[in-house]
Amino acid sequence: MSFSSGYWLGGCHALWLIVTSLLPLLLILVESLSTLDSPAQGREYPQSLPSSYSHDQVMTIRMHLTLTVPKLACAACVATVTQAIQTVDPQAEVSGDPGTKQVRVMTTVDPEQIYQALVQVGYPPV
Repeated sequence: MSFSSGYWLGGCHALWLIVTSLLPLLLILVESLSTLDSPAQGREYPQSLPSSYSHDQVMTIRMHLTLTVPKLACAACVATVTQAIQTVDPQAEVSGDPGTKQVRVMTTVDPEQIYQALVQVGYPPV
């Protein structure tokens, strides 16, 4: 089976119509991509937040810690541990269970600070 030159030219014509109709869309896409900001185009990003930002405008990362405190024996122990943690982080959420010797803390401070606060009051976590 052979193709006539008319059939082939008709196929090329259809392809040409498709390409020429998509070309304006392609040019619009390329132009819109070239106007996007990128660090490579010399835009400078701040190294720190301006002093005008309040604490509420900055995202804070909260950590969930579960600590085993062998000396945790009663509700008074839980209260002492809670007070020690909240001296380091007043917004910390603290719960303790003397039965399991577990203390759960939601905090924004470094876990090392929590550990040191507990050591200072005589309840070192293991």
